Amino acid sequence: MNIGIISINSAFPAQAEKENILGLNGKLSENGLIISENQALSIAEARESSLQSNGRIEFSGKTAEKIILEFGKSACIDRDTFADTVCELIDIFYYLRNGYPETRLSDDQLISVMRECFDNECAGDTDLLADAVPDRLAGKRKKSPTEPESYE
Repeated sequence: MNIGIISINSAFPAQAEKENILGLNGKLSENGLIISENQALSIAEARESSLQSNGRIEFSGKTAEKIILEFGKSACIDRDTFADTVCELIDIFYYLRNGYPETRLSDDQLISVMRECFDNECAGDTDLLADAVPDRLAGKRKKSPTEPESYE
């Protein structure tokens, strides 16, 4: 018996996601950001690669869009490296989603915590973010005054 293997991650192909990402430019331009066609395709491909390397499945493609919109509002974002930063943030998101399922955070909550850490203790440094979020969730980092007491 010959069983063909299909890529589940291709349920939402990079080309379609590229178009959705480009559709965010109207909102992003309010913060002085624009994503080019090449950058949008790079982000979509980074999402596919991250899903594959983390053994995850996602059908909607909305996570990348949520990350783009949330971090597009950050004062710590450099518009010249925005697309590259988004690619890193997507990889960190899926790494955290895989590595810390016990947190029981929704995707939106995890993205919110990532942004708070990115803006505060990480000061825009994605290299620090993968460690800062679990520390924040474990209560090892000082919370900002506007942060809720619990993410549960």
